[in-house]
Amino acid sequence: MRRTISASILSLLFCGANQAQAFDIYELYYEFELFGLSAAQSHDEGSTKRDFFMAGSIGVGYEVSRTFRYGIDLGYYSNSYPQDYPYLVEYEQTVRTTLKAEKGWPLSETVTLWGGAGLVGELSSFSDRYTSTDDGYLDELYDDTGWGYNDTKIQLNSALMFKRTPISSSLGVTLKAEIGMEEDSSAFSVGLRALY
Repeated sequence: MRRTISASILSLLFCGANQAQAFDIYELYYEFELFGLSAAQSHDEGSTKRDFFMAGSIGVGYEVSRTFRYGIDLGYYSNSYPQDYPYLVEYEQTVRTTLKAEKGWPLSETVTLWGGAGLVGELSSFSDRYTSTDDGYLDELYDDTGWGYNDTKIQLNSALMFKRTPISSSLGVTLKAEIGMEEDSSAFSVGLRALY
């Protein structure tokens, strides 16, 4: 009886060790991204003119296999939308969280094309808000909004990643498109992503 119990325990430990070893093949990864974002905001008071500005994010993810991974990003950007009749002028600060899943297609031993989708949630504040007349004079002032929920966006993303670079375990170029689910807004970006 004891031999049977001992054998069962050893079997469980051995299988558990093998499972743990298999589980550790694909580990957590850390991600840093700097990207140029083309975006515009839409409000009841009016819409901003589309502008291009820099943004950044950090993230963590898990590789389920060599060709599938999922993760979460935390990003931030700020921008002053330009004055141009009849558009709304405002200063925006946004913190955003992205939940995403990506599928990979290896092109060679060191190059992989990734594509995926995600959901982006945004908390934003808007200040210094006004509109101007067509000859450049102040038309109307609007209240600051303070921090609050802004929008949820559907994100489609792609990345061409190069493995084993001198500065990271993987480095590449990203392209993203986002469509707002609650606001009449969209965004496009191109960026540089590093994985560790």
